[in-house]
This record gives sequence, C-alpha cells and structure tokens, in this order.
Amino acid sequence: MKAYIDDSAIVLLSGGQDSATALLWARQVFQNVYAVTVNYGQRHACEILYAARFALTQGIESMVLDMEWLGPELGSALGDHSLLIASSGGYQNLPTTFVPGRNMVLLSIVASIAAARGIKHIVAGFCETDYSGYPDCRRVFVDAFETAFGFAINGKIQVHTPLMNLDKADTFALAERFGGIGDIIHNTMTCYQGEETLHDWGRGCGVCPACVLRIRGFEKWKGVDYSPNLDASVPV
Repeated sequence: MKAYIDDSAIVLLSGGQDSATALLWARQVFQNVYAVTVNYGQRHACEILYAARFALTQGIESMVLDMEWLGPELGSALGDHSLLIASSGGYQNLPTTFVPGRNMVLLSIVASIAAARGIKHIVAGFCETDYSGYPDCRRVFVDAFETAFGFAINGKIQVHTPLMNLDKADTFALAERFGGIGDIIHNTMTCYQGEETLHDWGRGCGVCPACVLRIRGFEKWKGVDYSPNLDASVPV
C-alpha cells in the first residue's frame, strides 16, 4: 500500500465500525494521523466515548467537537429521540436514521480544520456497497464535495473512502489484516440504540438496522467459503 508525499491525514471518526476501520487503513498509508469526532446530539451518544477509546488504543490524537444543539433540528431518529428507528418513513422514505446532509456538514467541518492545519487528506468510512441507501455515503457525493470545497479554499483537499466498495464482511477482513479486529469488536459502537452489550460480532442491541448489517457481515466473514474483496480497499 502506497504512502503519500504529504503524509498527514484527518480521520472523521464516529466511533462506529466503518470509521474505525478507516482509521486503521489511514495508519497504514499516512505517517501522521489525527481523528475528529462530532457530537451532533446523536441518540447513540456513547459512540463518542468509543471513538475516543479507539483512537487512544491506536495511539492517535483525537478531538471532539460539540454541536449537540444540532441534533433535534435534523428531523432524524438519531437526533429526535421521540422518533422510532425504522427502515423507512424518514426523509424521502429513507430509514428514519438518515440525517439529511449530515456528511456534508461533518466533512465541511473536518475539511476546514484540515485546511487550517495545511493538511490535504481526509479519511472517511463511507460505503455505498453495504448501507441503508443514504445518498451522502456515495462516492459521487464525495467527488462533488472535493470540488466544491476546493473552490471554497482556492486549493485542493482529497477525501479518501477506502471502504466505499467493501461490504461489512470485507470490512471485518480489512480490520483483521491490519491487526485491529479485537479493537473493532470491543471498542466500536455502531448500534443506533447505543446498547453496549458485547457479542462475538461487537457491541449492540442486535436488532436495529445498524446491528443487523454488522451481524450479517460478521457471519459472512466467518463463513467457510468467504473470500474477502480487499482489492477494493486501495487508496481512493
């Protein structure tokens, strides 16, 4: 795996499996890696603590930005705790956990911090292969963001999405390749309910959409006939 000449990157670290695996990838590619976590009033706020814990175990400097006030304004079950978590019925009939424009907001914040520090690389755990149909997880969105933000700073910034073409089983395999599978299991929080019960596949309630995806990926990864698609994780 190649290293970049300008060898610093900031990882958008939510505390979930995907962003944590993206951090493991970043450590293989960049010499200097930093992590930024955003508190936007999410229902599963304990993911913020897991993000800090994961960064600490990986020896990565991290920071938390407090935007808790934003959550109730976003029309999502993640911010409005009175709404039920469901696979449909949200914005444009997407899952109620979809937060309109969330990744645009978060990337803008992290990119601004990166630009101020002279860092040209951001790493995010977005994936359009094994997800819930969120439009801001697609590479076409990321490409458009890079262009727009480049105009905003009269410069260039690159958003790397190493998981974009991987499914959850591949993501488990990638974490194992980088020696971080134990930390992924114990020190990440993907569950929308913020349930911290530990299972063989990780922590969670086992029934919310995020847990279901994770469980299916874990079972596929453990399957006898499974062959990981790790070629899809080359730098993007």
